[in-house]
Amino acid sequence: LAGVTRELVCELADVAQDDLPMAVLDEADEVFLTSSTRDVQGQHRVDEHRLDAPGPITREVARAFADLVATDIDP
Repeated sequence: LAGVTRELVCELADVAQDDLPMAVLDEADEVFLTSSTRDVQGQHRVDEHRLDAPGPITREVARAFADLVATDIDP
């Protein structure tokens, strides 16, 4: 079931997707990953670029995802 958590998070957060160069991560304010075992997890750094994690957007997305799975066993 590759990408199920990611797909749900993208729907919850109304994400616009695009192919971007890796260099844009150097300018990121927040970065998070999604997985079925970690749900939404803020990242503290990407290579040498340090980030405050979780940031406010990551916290909001994580809360919305937790609420969804708590109320719908099969979202």
